[in-house]
Amino acid sequence: MRTRRRFAACSATAGHEPSLGWARASPHQNPSLPHELPVHCATSSASESVAFAANAPLNADFADHGHERRVRPRRRGGGDLDGGGVLVLVDVDGGVVDEEDDLTGVPEHDIGVEVGDWVETQVNALLPVVDAVDVQVGLHQMDRQWMYADRRSKEFIDGVHYFLRVAEANRQRGFICCPCNKCKNQKEYSASRTIHFHLFESGFMPSYNCWTSHGEQGVEMEEDEVEDNNIPDFAQYVGFEGNQTGDEEIAADGNDVADDLDQMLQDAREDCESEKEAHKLDKMLEDHRTSLYPGCEQGHKKLDTTLELLQWKAKNGVSDKAFGDLLKLVKNILPGGNKLPETTYEAKKIVCPLGLEVHKIHACPNDCILYRGPKQPGNDIDVYLRPLVEDLKQLWKKEGVPVWDEDKQEEFNLRALLFVTINDWPALNNLSGQSNKGYKACTHCMDETESTYLKHCRKVVYMGHRRFLAANHPVRKKGKHFEHKADHRTKPKHRSGKTVFAMVKDLKVVFGKGPGSQHIESEDGHAAMWKKNSIFWELPYWELLDVCHAIDVMHLTKNLCVNLLGFLGVYGKSKDTLEARNDLKHMEQRGDLHPEPKEKGSHYLSPASYTLSKAEKESMFECLESIKVPSGYSTNIKRIISTKEKKFTNLKSHDCHVLMTQLLPVVIRGILPDNVRATITKLCAFMNAISQKVIDPDRLEALQNEVVQCLVSFELIFPPSFFNIMTHLLCHLVKEIRILGPMYLHNMFPFERYMGVLKKYVRNRARPEASIAKGYGTEEVIEFCVEFIEDLRPIGVPESRHEGRLRGKGTLGRKAIMTVDNNLFRKAHFTVLQHSSLVAPYIEEHLALVRARNIGKSDAWITRHHIDTFPAWLRQHLMGNESINQQLAFLARGPSGSITTFQGYEINGYTFYTRAQDMKSTNQNSAVRVDAMGHDGTTATYYGAIEDIWELDYGPLKVPLFRCQWVRLTGGGVMIDDSGMTTVDLNKVGYSDEPFVLANDVTQVFFMKDMSSKGKKGRGPDEPKRQVVLPGKRKIVGVEDKTDEDYDQLDGQPPFTVTIDPSILLSNEDTPYSRSDHKEGTIVRRKYVP
Repeated sequence: MRTRRRFAACSATAGHEPSLGWARASPHQNPSLPHELPVHCATSSASESVAFAANAPLNADFADHGHERRVRPRRRGGGDLDGGGVLVLVDVDGGVVDEEDDLTGVPEHDIGVEVGDWVETQVNALLPVVDAVDVQVGLHQMDRQWMYADRRSKEFIDGVHYFLRVAEANRQRGFICCPCNKCKNQKEYSASRTIHFHLFESGFMPSYNCWTSHGEQGVEMEEDEVEDNNIPDFAQYVGFEGNQTGDEEIAADGNDVADDLDQMLQDAREDCESEKEAHKLDKMLEDHRTSLYPGCEQGHKKLDTTLELLQWKAKNGVSDKAFGDLLKLVKNILPGGNKLPETTYEAKKIVCPLGLEVHKIHACPNDCILYRGPKQPGNDIDVYLRPLVEDLKQLWKKEGVPVWDEDKQEEFNLRALLFVTINDWPALNNLSGQSNKGYKACTHCMDETESTYLKHCRKVVYMGHRRFLAANHPVRKKGKHFEHKADHRTKPKHRSGKTVFAMVKDLKVVFGKGPGSQHIESEDGHAAMWKKNSIFWELPYWELLDVCHAIDVMHLTKNLCVNLLGFLGVYGKSKDTLEARNDLKHMEQRGDLHPEPKEKGSHYLSPASYTLSKAEKESMFECLESIKVPSGYSTNIKRIISTKEKKFTNLKSHDCHVLMTQLLPVVIRGILPDNVRATITKLCAFMNAISQKVIDPDRLEALQNEVVQCLVSFELIFPPSFFNIMTHLLCHLVKEIRILGPMYLHNMFPFERYMGVLKKYVRNRARPEASIAKGYGTEEVIEFCVEFIEDLRPIGVPESRHEGRLRGKGTLGRKAIMTVDNNLFRKAHFTVLQHSSLVAPYIEEHLALVRARNIGKSDAWITRHHIDTFPAWLRQHLMGNESINQQLAFLARGPSGSITTFQGYEINGYTFYTRAQDMKSTNQNSAVRVDAMGHDGTTATYYGAIEDIWELDYGPLKVPLFRCQWVRLTGGGVMIDDSGMTTVDLNKVGYSDEPFVLANDVTQVFFMKDMSSKGKKGRGPDEPKRQVVLPGKRKIVGVEDKTDEDYDQLDGQPPFTVTIDPSILLSNEDTPYSRSDHKEGTIVRRKYVP
């Protein structure tokens, strides 16, 4: 390629060590040029040569294959250079230019350079010489637009190779800054191949046109480029070959350096404060440079191998004894003289210099001073929190870290603060100092908590939720079912952090369990609302927080679920006990539900509105037993139910979460009275809404009204014993969301999982604290070092099953078949064309052509004819057109006749199966939904099930499609009921002319039986006619660097919303607390003692 440029841009800084040769420029010829310019000139073989030019050079040193040669330049036309002119170094005789090479008669225009031009070639990417007259000059594109071109393009590949040569020539202390879009010159690497990988993975950082971190300084540039069609083929240089440094870099001491661990250890060595610490790091650095055994050709080092083995131990939870036995076995297998440690102790000792100090603090057994005791401290936890609070004070007082504020476009100092504490309910009592049991147990209502003590159940309950309704709500005025009283009280006022601090600042407590301790006295025989002035009030910002201690929704959901299922009589012992009914009798409420004495001291409990009949339990558990959820959605539901006893068993927190947010509203369809079912469904819709990752702030007020309506309705349905403190706390969740953000940011799920990790560190049960500290410290060292070793994943972060599969990968039942149904094949091909943006203009053109040629035909006929004839028309229309997009050419040519089919396919974080595969699996992965535009231009949601999975082969393009059986939208095929749930009739199929859909466009759903559509026994089919549609679930954030924004774009079906108001519905019932449609009460066979 011949190119003429006039510029002086991004030139190398004077004083850098020349990698190849230097030419001195004459300033009077072009003052914009620096006085010293690098002339990179090297040949990689005798058949390659290069021409260079610089302004009026006096001499040049030319390095070839490590040998220096003096070059006596000659002026074109003969004679020596004496100032002015152009220096041209040309390979004529297969060697280096020397004084014997005669350049006389070589025309200047054939060389392609003029006086004033400065030309720089790509090092080691030179072109062969045709002859001495026509010298090809390979120029680097100084505008560097290639840096931000397609990373698969040839210009980008060539440019990266050139950049790496320049970076190699300008190493600083043996390291190169990485300018990729992630590192942004903030990280240095010794291996240029690491930077090569980063650049192709992430691209260059924005606006890095001048390589200031790689030996250049910014100078203005002007260009005048003339293109030539004589473009050389650079394909031979596409592969990355580090022939200057080799496949692995060689450090100055002769050791291989393939990672950044060496540099990290050197940096740590410089920061050592004592000679003893420095000596330990020197030993660690020596181990990093020591081969695992003499003559190890694979490059394994003593330190690296030890770290990898320790990482494997921590990742798999291997005991010290088992790990020690493995070390002995491996050491015996390795060649003699190997450096592998023999015991676990030796392995940990190798990495011990990097371990953080463990500060051991002893506590008095009476919890009055710190030194370890045998029991948990309870209210005296503040003694143990003293070191933590001191650290938190330091984090706030320090100057902080400078951070850029993108919104305000300014820099500020970021400091660390404790935003909120997240803990279960008993721990909240100990941390906050506020009593969360007794009459004033609510941490939000405080002294305005409404509570009642139940004599027979012997517990305090929390009711009176009508005061949380809107002031003009009609239920406030109706007292028919509320002790014949209206309720016009205002809801408890919110107390700011400053107000709460004023309440506790004067409390005096002496911690400990000995005789010298001092506690807050009780009030009127009841527990005091405050037990202490929490140590967190010492933090200067604590009183500025509106919510200091968050309600844990994880435990709240489990408690609520177990409580609700207990009253329905399907979990453990029924909570609808004789004591609960006698409390109603004692309060003179709901006479229909009072226990009826029977013979021999037994009592009959008449059915309440929430009491399930035998038939209803059978319907409920028939639905539960039939549930098959998608892969990774939840546990297998069959494992948490007993169909024989008609009860739930072994419910975990996540099981309760899934039940309360998704499954329970479907399971109770067709059973229970309308008022009970509507209220439970609305509560589950509320739990679903607050569990979303993104919550619209404008919806918070409506959510608050909905949950209060549910609680008021529950007061009419359930007995007072239902209303424990966890049930009451529902009315405060929306306020915490408004202040703290979505619930997933402040619940216990991640911390409970992490505590499970800490428990695995405990090998000596007599010393659990020491075991955890030792295990955590060792793993911390390994994790830190792993960041500096290539190809090692962090401990505890397992690779997602969807890694590398988000764009699609067949997983089960791969089979290649030849086309057997040409009609189906044409429809599949048309589906691919229809969804291609490249083909869209041709679709409109062909459709208009069909309409013009068939005037008077119906739209349906036009559409069918268009589908049948378009692929052949497109192929004929574009045949021979060489200017079209290559991908469009592949699509127009059509797919191969050989089709690859699968029974399982993973794409977009979902696992899909065919119906046939679903029948053999415990999961349901065949149900899908897709939003598509109909022929009338309107968008609708279609539901169906996958029959076949095809992958069409368009040469370099592989396109996965699902052949589905779709449910008809009309005629009752798809319906949405009052509870906001979508139901489908899978027998009402349609759209057989368009069975295919791109796999990338579908969202996973699953179907559950709608027991409300099941006919009565002896009438009609035994199976329900309809199915309820529920959304699938996926976790793709972090997979292949997917962000929250990517997740939002791929979000699925929104949660259901209930449209009816249960409070209004219930107020019209005479006896909303009892039911008369069955008489299946309960006989309690024990004597009641009043």
